[in-house]
Amino acid sequence: MHPGLLAPIVVLVCAALASPASASAANEAHVRTPVLWPSQCARVVDRSVDAPIVHFDYTIPVEDTEPTLDELPDSRTHQFVALCRQRPVSELLPPWITRDDVDRSVELGLVEADEVSYREILDESTIWTDCFTRITADDDRRPISFEQAAAGVEWDTSAVGPGVYSVSAYTFEPTLNLWRDRPGFVKILDDPDDPEQDLPAIALLVDEQALDPGAPIVVEACVDVLGPAQVELEWARFAPSLDWQALDTLTVDDDGPLSLDLRAPIAAADSEILVRARITDARGRESIGHATARVSVLPCPLDGPTCVEPTPEGEGEGEGEGQRGGCSVGSPLGTGGGGLVGLVFLVLVRVRGRARIRKSARPSAWP
Repeated sequence: MHPGLLAPIVVLVCAALASPASASAANEAHVRTPVLWPSQCARVVDRSVDAPIVHFDYTIPVEDTEPTLDELPDSRTHQFVALCRQRPVSELLPPWITRDDVDRSVELGLVEADEVSYREILDESTIWTDCFTRITADDDRRPISFEQAAAGVEWDTSAVGPGVYSVSAYTFEPTLNLWRDRPGFVKILDDPDDPEQDLPAIALLVDEQALDPGAPIVVEACVDVLGPAQVELEWARFAPSLDWQALDTLTVDDDGPLSLDLRAPIAAADSEILVRARITDARGRESIGHATARVSVLPCPLDGPTCVEPTPEGEGEGEGEGQRGGCSVGSPLGTGGGGLVGLVFLVLVRVRGRARIRKSARPSAWP
């Protein structure tokens, strides 16, 4: 199975379990077909030089152009929107864009009239109604075909002001609709020399990975910011309510790609975590970039090294490599005094990783 289909399967199952009972359709168990975005961290659009039309490439895993008889005529199509901010992977967008889509689904017997609240409609959600703009219109949804995907999608940015945006693709196939965010940010400027328009932007590209506590997390990042800027990296356990904790702090002076070498927090052992970056520019303005995937931190081994706080750089010379990488050779948790110390560290320690920064000149797009 194509890797791009795994997330739609999860969304399909979760949505089916969470949704109230409604009339079933022949497509109920059909895997929704997502937009697959290429990996591109930053896109800077200078409208004083570039045309306001911005092109985005995308692909699809399979063609999906044949709705069943009990689906809406425009089912199995794609639509594109721009969001005013990034979101953590734990925050879901409303599954519907318009009330009209809901009403048409009610008429077809796909949902009950009182089944969908305003919170589940992008146009009506108090969280999102003022935080998105359509790239393609509701009546211009695209067929899910290889030919259409090869043409990409174009955003006429002339209707929006300067700012930092996130682009998302919508698979319309009631009643289980699907969103897929494009990695990275899109920053739009009319005058790059105007500091008022030079808003801070940061993106974090993370692949799903399973790591031992204290092991390195490789996070590819990029920034476009009025420097010097401060970046605060934070982590939180994957949960409905996110409790963000400090991971690292660094200073950035230039625009461009960054390579951040961080370590999985020992306090996060045996859990899935999210990572985000809060960037504050020279004028005190803040923006938040969220990692594109979760990171699984494995449990501390019971029959091997015990998780302990890493030795600060420059200390512990000659004490052996075991005490410098987040684990030391000692009693496993629960066996003797060493186990008790390890347990205390699991509860109390907060690990601060070290970051290595790579910078480059500012192009219009970075991989």
